[in-house]
Amino acid sequence: MGENSFEEKVKLSKNNLEETDKMSKNSFEEKVKLSKKHFEEMDKMNKNNLEETVIMRDKRKENKN
Repeated sequence: MGENSFEEKVKLSKNNLEETDKMSKNSFEEKVKLSKKHFEEMDKMNKNNLEETVIMRDKRKENKN
């Protein structure tokens, strides 16, 4: 019985580690996805800001003329 109990503990520990590993990988993948979305949003905002800046610059040029 002692051997079976030890083997069961080993199996449970292995399963536990595998589940923890899966959760860590999923968590990492989610962080990567969120980071990618964040950078995409930042890129959009920067492009919009650049476009607005160009528009404002062009308006100033027109007003000077």
